[in-house]
Amino acid sequence: AREEGQLPQAKDYIEQALAINETISDETSRATNLNNLGAIASAMGDTDTALVYYGSALDLRRRIQDHEGVAKTLHNLALIWLSLSDIAQAEALLQEAVQLDEAYGFPGLESDLSLLKEARRKTGILSPSQ
Repeated sequence: AREEGQLPQAKDYIEQALAINETISDETSRATNLNNLGAIASAMGDTDTALVYYGSALDLRRRIQDHEGVAKTLHNLALIWLSLSDIAQAEALLQEAVQLDEAYGFPGLESDLSLLKEARRKTGILSPSQ
């Protein structure tokens, strides 16, 4: 569903899955599907909707203590904020994601560190060669 023409169909399927998650009280899958809807909205260029979905996913993942899911959603939110040139917001989110990655040994550490370096280069904290 990565091809642009398939995004609306993927969105429909995920919305159906989300409705089922809510019916059976599957909070972990519900959070994953909210995150996925955020990714689809972002891919479709709708950053406002992406922020809403990611925010809902983040709140839910925090509530159910899905630490790896929190780190993943923080990364996704940081990508949005970087695209909106809000480097400070992106950096704060990535710092939290890196803390979680390090504390729990999550595989997203390298990706989060790389994105954090990119954000710091944009603010001038790191030179382009760092």
